[in-house]
Amino acid sequence: VALEFEEAAFGCEKEIEVTRFAACQTCAGSGAEPGSEVQTCPQCKGSGEVRPVQQSVFGSLVGVVTCDRCKGEGKLISTPCHTCKGDGRVRETTRIVVKIPAGVDEASQIRLAGEGDAGLHNQPAGDLYITLNVKPHRMFRRKGNELHIDWPINVAQAALGDELELPTMEPSGIVYIKPSTAPGTQ
Repeated sequence: VALEFEEAAFGCEKEIEVTRFAACQTCAGSGAEPGSEVQTCPQCKGSGEVRPVQQSVFGSLVGVVTCDRCKGEGKLISTPCHTCKGDGRVRETTRIVVKIPAGVDEASQIRLAGEGDAGLHNQPAGDLYITLNVKPHRMFRRKGNELHIDWPINVAQAALGDELELPTMEPSGIVYIKPSTAPGTQ
């Protein structure tokens, strides 16, 4: 999300468009055609894993592997949904309002829990991460939590001192220049 410098400083709300996987409305995310049956996998008996046993000279070795018949889901779909082709999710574009907190910096990320892609066959949705890009300001630079501005003064102001009204992100601020100020002083 691109932000103006002021939006990053004070916070704002942005509406973004996101294309993501969402639960299929036709099958309610199950992946099965409405009215058809979802069966328990006969190979793994619904556990999603099988335990092959190998005999060796040292005895029996039991391993645990993902069931290759149901691909670890424990269920078999006899008739896949015509809309999502058995996936349980479809691509959709939606609009989301994101609250940007005050003080964010370039490349900051905001995590929106549960706003990412829907999981396969009614699994929980993932998270959506938004990376922020802050546009540079015409006068100000940011260094950490500090705001910097270059402001030229003349020789008399540097030698004798002065009081200047400088622009800030809020209403103008007063800066006092001490007498005998050296070039490059902050």
